[in-house]
Amino acid sequence: MKDKKVRAQKVTCRQCSRCCKYFCVQIDEPETMEELDDYAWIIAHEGASIHIDGHEWYLYMKSRCKYLGENGTCGIYERRPAICRAHTPGECEINSDHELDYDDADTIITDMDKLYEFGRDYITGKSGDKQSEDCEDDDERQ
Repeated sequence: MKDKKVRAQKVTCRQCSRCCKYFCVQIDEPETMEELDDYAWIIAHEGASIHIDGHEWYLYMKSRCKYLGENGTCGIYERRPAICRAHTPGECEINSDHELDYDDADTIITDMDKLYEFGRDYITGKSGDKQSEDCEDDDERQ
């Protein structure tokens, strides 16, 4: 019975290869407009976007793995990176209700104008949060 489940998972992995056509990595949330400007440069590149969930920021990049074969299989399977080896078949994007990978984020930013608009408010809000924390610290000392 367990063998059937494993076999079914292997088949799932060969159905779409969506996980080999993008990458998404967590990035630091910007604290200054200069840092935000660095992110503007990043999303000026085709296929790049920033996905934000609460206070967690991610760089999402549509980019096909250069080792993905035309038939959807890995050309370096035996020596693939650890992140690929750790991928769990059956818990992948093929079973997702979302049209795009990672499109369930609170905010998705794909252009500089939206980034600057969102970022200004975000950084200003964080600055206000920091001032509130500083005031609370001062109150506790008294």
